[in-house]
Amino acid sequence: SGHQPNNTNNTPSPANTNMGDYTPSMINQWVATIKTGEPCYDTAQAACDLTGFFVEGDDALKSVARKDGRQVIEATMRMLKNCPSIDYKEHYWTLLVWMFDPKNPDDPNVDVLFEQMPDIVVELNKAYASKTWLLFSNMVNGLSNWVSYLGRKRCQKTYMEDNDLVEAVRPALLSGSLEQNSVSSALLVANIAGHLEHKAKLLTKAVPQIVRVVSAALNDTEYANRYWSPKGACQALANVSIADANKEMMMKLNVLDLMRDVMTNDWKSKDPEFYETLGHDYWVQAKGLAAKVVWNLSFQFPVEEKCKGLESALRSLLDDPGFTGASRENVQGALFHIAAGKTLRKQKQAEVTSIWKLARKAKKNSSSAAEAVAGPPAGEHQGHIMLSYNWSQQELALAVKEKLEAANYSVWMDVDQMSASTLESMAKAVEQAAVVVVVFSPEYKESESCRTEGEYTFTLRKPLVPIKATRGYNPDGWLGALLGSKLYFEIPSKSGAEFDKGVAGVLKEIESRGVARAGASSGRATRGGVDAKAQATIQRLEAEVSRLKARIADLEARPAPVDASVEQRFDNVDRQLASIISLLNKQ
Repeated sequence: SGHQPNNTNNTPSPANTNMGDYTPSMINQWVATIKTGEPCYDTAQAACDLTGFFVEGDDALKSVARKDGRQVIEATMRMLKNCPSIDYKEHYWTLLVWMFDPKNPDDPNVDVLFEQMPDIVVELNKAYASKTWLLFSNMVNGLSNWVSYLGRKRCQKTYMEDNDLVEAVRPALLSGSLEQNSVSSALLVANIAGHLEHKAKLLTKAVPQIVRVVSAALNDTEYANRYWSPKGACQALANVSIADANKEMMMKLNVLDLMRDVMTNDWKSKDPEFYETLGHDYWVQAKGLAAKVVWNLSFQFPVEEKCKGLESALRSLLDDPGFTGASRENVQGALFHIAAGKTLRKQKQAEVTSIWKLARKAKKNSSSAAEAVAGPPAGEHQGHIMLSYNWSQQELALAVKEKLEAANYSVWMDVDQMSASTLESMAKAVEQAAVVVVVFSPEYKESESCRTEGEYTFTLRKPLVPIKATRGYNPDGWLGALLGSKLYFEIPSKSGAEFDKGVAGVLKEIESRGVARAGASSGRATRGGVDAKAQATIQRLEAEVSRLKARIADLEARPAPVDASVEQRFDNVDRQLASIISLLNKQ
């Protein structure tokens, strides 16, 4: 290639080039050298130089370096597989990590890189087996960066289809003998599998190591800068906190206190240079991810009672005008759900007394008592139909909305991505809904906003009509408990015969619930001489008994929570409610 070595030790090192000194001709020469695909000093040096350019060079020129992405990636992968030199392998791998634009998740080079995943897993296994720890660690860190930049959803299919990648890093994770490899593996596993309920056992090995990383970063910015990103560690914990199976473990590890400390830590005063190097947005995102962990944990625990100063830490973040976007939404979502949890616990305590009073009245006037428990009867449901869905299924939800409106129903649907600023309007929409249609999917289950909607719907005992948007998906965790054994309608596409059949079923189910159509009379109807209001009351009471039985079964199936007394109190309340409503049915 004519490329001259920069040193005399045959070990590639970056060219001494300033940011403004890179030229298209230099870049094209490095690219041409790499495309030869021959594992040797020249190609390793070219990979080293090109990586240095990606790190320090002008963004305007980076498209030049990536324009022949497929040829460069495939040639570099061949050299990584066939090169006997470990030093050269490290340069080839590092170039692969940088061969996509981290600011553009839709960069076509991403798909080309993912095509190499089977070979990457093979090389990862070889590096571990040969105890080539630096290469192994660099590969794991690079893969973690892909997840960090591209998002888990973008990487999930490639990474998780056969679990090959998780299995490749499992030995390093479980051994714990080499801290850097073990922590790198923990971060990768947490990022790509933390949200999966059935991976909880493996996560018990990963999470404690990530917790130690965050704790060290809180107290030692040099440690954080040298080894692992505080934001990356918080991102891994945020993914782990999605799965209910992981929440008790996280509580035992005092993750709430840790996240409070992340949100209140003043990195800027401790190390201004380090703070400015990463930038204000970096720290906003780190603290926003800590708030996301709190939001997820609040679904299962009274977090404000478990962690002193947690609410004030969350509120303090909202005073920063630079705290915007998803980070702000996470903070507001956590505060919303904490407030909702307080209200729910107060209502639960008051509910028993209230319904016992109704039960005593039942002997004199069972109809009025039953109406008070059951709510408005069929034929008088003047509320709208609420569509609850995840952003990834918006096109399907819009198609369903169009059909419901064509049938003359009033439909409420959030057409923007659910943000914490609209959580109040969401709560009002659930409160005023006659029926909630839930378009569920893996994305719905993993979304904090969707869970907030779903659990609020459950709390208010609103009728649910589930639509399954992902073929073959079987919900677990909180979503499985919410849906229980309810009849669902599978509608995986927004048009076609399958769509029409599914929507017809949804319309029939909504009609059976007695939801009023726009402009319809709200007068009392009779069926076969039997008062429809009384019939609807009986149906709602039976449905309530079924809900309470499912709640009890769910509680009994859970492992003992950290604060068993809270769940036991809820359990006792629901058991009494079941007995009372059963009595009202008999009356």
